Amino acid sequence: MIIADDLDPARWLVEHMHTFAVDLGSLLPAVFPAYARVFHPASNGGEPVSWASIARTNGKVAHPQMQFTHLIGYPSRYSSGYRDTQPGLFDEAPAVGTLPAGAAASLARILARHTPDIGNCWFAVWDGHGDLDPSFQGRPTFELPARHYHLAHGPLAAATRSVGAHDFWRVSWNLWWPDDHSWCVATEIDLDSTYLGASEACVEEVAASPELEAVRIDVSAGVTADSDAVNVAPAPGPGDSVAP
Repeated sequence: MIIADDLDPARWLVEHMHTFAVDLGSLLPAVFPAYARVFHPASNGGEPVSWASIARTNGKVAHPQMQFTHLIGYPSRYSSGYRDTQPGLFDEAPAVGTLPAGAAASLARILARHTPDIGNCWFAVWDGHGDLDPSFQGRPTFELPARHYHLAHGPLAAATRSVGAHDFWRVSWNLWWPDDHSWCVATEIDLDSTYLGASEACVEEVAASPELEAVRIDVSAGVTADSDAVNVAPAPGPGDSVAP
């Protein structure tokens, strides 16, 4: 993996993404034929728990824009009294801002079949991580709405790598794509899902994977906690936020 000082390979992101936190086009270039959402799994005793099963247990509806907090009865993670466990169902909520290593590996295996050069990929990581590998210190960044990112170059296999300074805290890449722009993956630091823009065939394969909980989603779909209009959570209380 080589940290890049030339940020030109990220220019296409800057040119094709729009205002922060509006919809999926705020996270990925709005240039792909299809898009998918990969839900980060919750876990119970170390075993993955799907959002669909959490929705079913809580009498909610699983759908492409469902929001985890709404499934468990809160407007957002910043709601008063928020609890990120549900005894007997899950003891660890989905990871926020980081794609779990297992899901990253499963996704990378699929994406390898949809680009001709898996040795020539680009990776970006948010420069604000408190536990970022010190090799990024002082290196240049490029700007997307409300975020600055370092850029690196390497093989697709690097998608599973943590770029944190310590092994006990996983820091995943926030954006990764091949040099031919045939797909792009985004894990926004405030969200508990990862999004993909790609070809129709690639998105179909991701959505059908038994190793991932993933669905097709429209590029105009909302991505914040208040985007779930199906599973209505209680109204925010005084001082509560509806941020992701």
